[in-house]
Amino acid sequence: RSAAAAGGAAGGGGAETSRRSSFSGWAAERLSVAAEREPVRTSAILRQAYGEALEPYHSWVLRQAFSVFCSAAPDYETLLRLIGPGLGDVEREAVVLGDIYHFVREATPFLAQLERLFFELRLEDTRKI
Repeated sequence: RSAAAAGGAAGGGGAETSRRSSFSGWAAERLSVAAEREPVRTSAILRQAYGEALEPYHSWVLRQAFSVFCSAAPDYETLLRLIGPGLGDVEREAVVLGDIYHFVREATPFLAQLERLFFELRLEDTRKI
């Protein structure tokens, strides 16, 4: 776990924002890495990101709800079509993965700073919800 996740326990709503941001960044990074290998299983990537960023803070009910969500996650090709509408089949994957790469590159320092800020201000709430 990150330094922020191991931190103190004051406040509530802001900490969940930090975790959701970490989840999104982690999932985007794993998707771009996994795309280099075949086949890409989006549900597995979502489960890994969830396990890393959110699951330790969620009760049994929320964990089960996320499991249901993952079972309905689109497959890789559908996800590409949803993220890159209007792009041709040949260019879609390259454009979408390029955008994800740029998002991860730009968001990583921001997310790290956000986690440091939450830790310093003791906004991280490690209680389960």
